[in-house]
Amino acid sequence: MTWTNKDFAEAQKRFRQRKKNDVEWQKKRKIQSKEGCNKFRKEHPDRWREICRESQIRYRENHPLRYVIHRQNSRAKIDYGLTSKVTEEQWSKIKYKSPFCPICKKKIGCENLEMDHIIPMKDGGDHTPDNIQAMCRSCNARKNPQHRIKIK
Repeated sequence: MTWTNKDFAEAQKRFRQRKKNDVEWQKKRKIQSKEGCNKFRKEHPDRWREICRESQIRYRENHPLRYVIHRQNSRAKIDYGLTSKVTEEQWSKIKYKSPFCPICKKKIGCENLEMDHIIPMKDGGDHTPDNIQAMCRSCNARKNPQHRIKIK
């Protein structure tokens, strides 16, 4: 019998469906992969760190917006115990509402963009969309308290 692409695809589909329904097979597979992963991590800690680091770098490159939002939300939670989060949709609205930096008045490119808290979290500001503005990286790094004015 000669296998065509269609026959092969159907056979794969049947195999996957059969394995999906087999709970014991799923448990065994999950345990084996988890044990193998833990064993590799213990035996090769340097290589494991390298693999994790490469994975993080690829994720950041493929999802720059998600990474920025995650970093800001994590910082707000860890440093200030804040639980409110800024979602991707909210950040997109903030970003596109004012495409110019409020300090230097230059147009902001996506790669040169940072979240800026108008009232800093350390001074009691919230990590909410009302207290966040888009700012270029260089201005955000060198700003001072006189730049707290939100320019719309």
